[in-house]
Amino acid sequence: MQKITESKFIHLILVCVLPLTGLTIDIYTPAFPALQHFFGTSHSMIKLTISLYLLGFGAGQVFAGLLSDRFGRRPIMLTGLAIIVLASLLAAFSQNISLFFTARILQGLSVAATTTTCRAILADYFHGNDLRKVSVHMVMAWTTTPIIAPFIGSYLQTFISWRADFVFVAIYALLFYIIIFSRLPETNKNPRSIHPKELLLNGIEVLSNKFFMSLVFCLAIGFALIALFNTFAPFLYQVHYQFSLLAYGHLALYVGTASFLGSLSNRFIFKNSPINITIAIGILIIIIGASSLLTLMFLGSQPALVVTTCIYVTLFGVGLIYPNLSAICSSMFKEKAGLASALRGTVSILVAALITGIASYSNSQNALAIAWFYTILAWLALIIAFSTSAISLRKNISLQ
Repeated sequence: MQKITESKFIHLILVCVLPLTGLTIDIYTPAFPALQHFFGTSHSMIKLTISLYLLGFGAGQVFAGLLSDRFGRRPIMLTGLAIIVLASLLAAFSQNISLFFTARILQGLSVAATTTTCRAILADYFHGNDLRKVSVHMVMAWTTTPIIAPFIGSYLQTFISWRADFVFVAIYALLFYIIIFSRLPETNKNPRSIHPKELLLNGIEVLSNKFFMSLVFCLAIGFALIALFNTFAPFLYQVHYQFSLLAYGHLALYVGTASFLGSLSNRFIFKNSPINITIAIGILIIIIGASSLLTLMFLGSQPALVVTTCIYVTLFGVGLIYPNLSAICSSMFKEKAGLASALRGTVSILVAALITGIASYSNSQNALAIAWFYTILAWLALIIAFSTSAISLRKNISLQ
């Protein structure tokens, strides 16, 4: 009975802590126009705050993974949560864009610690069908964040200020710091010393695995597709389409259900489907949504409903493939779970940071830019999947 209770608690903690990854991105995006006005800067500089966050988030995962292998998952998780609290308060009370940039990088670094340890705990504790089940729940929680966070953020800004967005994140992180400090057990039963030569060899082994890296790059594309919406949408809808702040919050709430429902469909529609077929269908859906958006832009059709529908279809596909790709990555390199998790996160997030960084300098007030980015990334995902035989997953790895 104790085992079941502990298992459920760990399951709950992973599901609740992982969404900090998206919460620190999504909750303040409705405030982009207000932040541009407050800091007296360009919309490119405001959009760059997402890329800087992702830069810290990606770079921090290698160190977090190594430290969690050496000192355990629990202390790294707690340290990350503590820094999230401090960095979020720094962002909330920033008086200039440079200090705000610093806070965003620190948020990324600290969330890297919580995310990496969540994935490592998942690999430590769960196996087989339980691994896939918990992975689906974690991704469902992760994809719920884009649904709720901008909605909450729009109301916090409307009735308090944009600073309240970051205070909310600080309170959330503090709450789970207290809960984890009180009860979370250590799941890394065999902490290992860090030996540079062994570390290098292990890193080479992970990074040279073509199958693993193909999954990582597909995850990077999926994350980038979601991050691009956060980068473009606030200015596209609030400036170009003249949506009010609360109207944009409601729209983000609606669009956020796309990836959530895509993830949820793994439990119902695709519950008994082979995992390779599910991923293939997901990539096809992404291509349909992205290519339709680009085609309609060239045909001169740019109403908000058309743009939103195509984006919705694309992100539904992302939600469908993401938990399956994540589960397979987590099932590999069991003896190097922390390092593998860190490298996976670092590579995928840095790729996404690069993509959003480039996108931040494009025209945010025209849907054609996001249509091009979405279409190129969708077809790139298909090329990667087929060129490395990532679609034929059952021939490479079993989750049973």
